[in-house]
Amino acid sequence: MGLRAVMINGALYHQVVIGKDFINDLDPPTLELDASFLLVNLLRNTPDPSIRQQLLNQLRLRREAFYDSQRKWLASDLPADMRARLRQQVTPTADAFFQEVDTQMLPALDAHDQLAINRAFDRLSAAYDLNYQAILPLIDKTNQLQRQMEAEAERTTQLTFAILGGVSAGVLLLLTGSLTWIYRRLVRRLGGEPQQVAAIAREVAAGRLDLEDSPAPDGSLRDAMQQMCRQLRATIGEVKDGADGVSCAAQQISATALTLSQGASASAAGVEQSSASLEQVSASVSQTSDNSRATEAIAEKASDEATEGGKAVQQTVRAMRQIAERVGIIDDIAYQTNLLALNAAIEAARAGKHGAGFAVVAAEVRKLAERSQVAAQEIGELAEHSVSVAEQAGRLLQEIVRSSARTADLVQEIAAATQEQAGGIGQISQAIQHLNHTTQQNAAASEELASTAAEMTQQAERLQQAMAVFQLNRLPQPPAPDTPFRF
Repeated sequence: MGLRAVMINGALYHQVVIGKDFINDLDPPTLELDASFLLVNLLRNTPDPSIRQQLLNQLRLRREAFYDSQRKWLASDLPADMRARLRQQVTPTADAFFQEVDTQMLPALDAHDQLAINRAFDRLSAAYDLNYQAILPLIDKTNQLQRQMEAEAERTTQLTFAILGGVSAGVLLLLTGSLTWIYRRLVRRLGGEPQQVAAIAREVAAGRLDLEDSPAPDGSLRDAMQQMCRQLRATIGEVKDGADGVSCAAQQISATALTLSQGASASAAGVEQSSASLEQVSASVSQTSDNSRATEAIAEKASDEATEGGKAVQQTVRAMRQIAERVGIIDDIAYQTNLLALNAAIEAARAGKHGAGFAVVAAEVRKLAERSQVAAQEIGELAEHSVSVAEQAGRLLQEIVRSSARTADLVQEIAAATQEQAGGIGQISQAIQHLNHTTQQNAAASEELASTAAEMTQQAERLQQAMAVFQLNRLPQPPAPDTPFRF
């Protein structure tokens, strides 16, 4: 069987474990009736119903444990004769014991029949003894098998260790030769003693890349490490140069971004001020448009009133002309009255003394006629003058009407132009607001650019600090850039 049989989960190991488990089930007695017999004895001597119920529950559990263990071992790998004895002798005695409990002892206890209880207990004692006598051979058989298997395992173990000793000696010799060959080959592959290569590795790990190159076999680890140092010196030198350039560029970007941010802030303030001024202009234009519409209404009203005035003047001229015509008629009447008065005076003079009174009357009538003629002439002159003045006023009113119409047209044009200006100013205001928004975005972007540039500067400084660990004395210092970075 060899060592595998006595190893964990081996064949002998498995048989030993089964034997020990079977012994454990026999003592403590899972397959025995000790606990059940003791519980029956306690039931016989316990009058308290509550305690008796607890004992009955314990008895039921012990019965279930017995039959569970029985089924397990009947289906196990125990030897066939032991399983047959368990089935044919142990199980029947246990069945008889529990049947006696169910059919005789428990009814007698319920009936408080002491004689029946004692007889049932005697029969249970006999069944218990039979069960114990049936289990004793199983215990002896199990202990015997256990000792045999342990002895066989001991012999197998000793034989196995003897074989292993010989094999180990051969393996040790082979391993010693192999290790010697491997060490020599390892030294050739390393390019030197491991301590020397380890020292070089520690120097490289510490950042010293300015090590002196020493002869090493091609393809060895030492040769590869020397090539790595040369490549690292070149690469880290370029990284340092790049870090310096990035730091310089980041500083210039930061300064440029700060200037842009300040300019954008100033532009934003100017745009806001222009927007406020434009809003004032828009308000003034709106007020002018409102005033133009009011002036237009006033001009239209003045034109209408001037037209009505012209019509009134024309009516006045016609009335003055009619008055002049009437005054001419009065003048003719006064002239004729004067002639009649003169004729009456002549006739009165011819009448002599009889016509003296009539002559006086005729003289007075003549005076009145002369005065009426003079007044009529004056009225006629005034009427003619009034007609000329009224005609002049009519012409002036017509000019006023034409001027008012022209003024109304101009006011309409001014109102239309003002509305167009208001629309244009509104578009300009929207454009300025958009420009203000764009300017503020530019200012914010400039601040973000300045923050990004500051972060780039910090990262470049951290990169420079990280690269400062490496010693590159053989590399010349990079010259400062001649031309500054332009953003």
